[in-house]
Amino acid sequence: MSKKERNNILRIGKAARRQRERLLITSLEEIPGTLIEHVEEVHSQPPSVEEWAALNDILSSCPGAYYRPRKQKRYSWDDSQLKKWQMLGFTSLRHYLTYNSMNNTVAGARDFDELFHIGDSYTE
Repeated sequence: MSKKERNNILRIGKAARRQRERLLITSLEEIPGTLIEHVEEVHSQPPSVEEWAALNDILSSCPGAYYRPRKQKRYSWDDSQLKKWQMLGFTSLRHYLTYNSMNNTVAGARDFDELFHIGDSYTE
């Protein structure tokens, strides 16, 4: 059998197209998501019977003291718009990709783990 002849110009052109697509994908991934924080003010719960008794003792003994319940702040966060690298605590996509390349990981999973199904419930 003969060797298949390859056109180097076409091969370089295909590689350049793949590189441009990769750059476009990573440039879109570099745009960070936003963490939505919602703060809600809620009336505090009324004191229990023992707490009322203690409050009345304090209020009757101190002429300048008074009881004013404060509103509580309840916080909730929506992290559905964050990117994966933000959820893992990296400051940028470049830091995340560098970490993966230095630790020989691909998207957070080691190569051998995928090859040999380490950590899965895969049994023969």
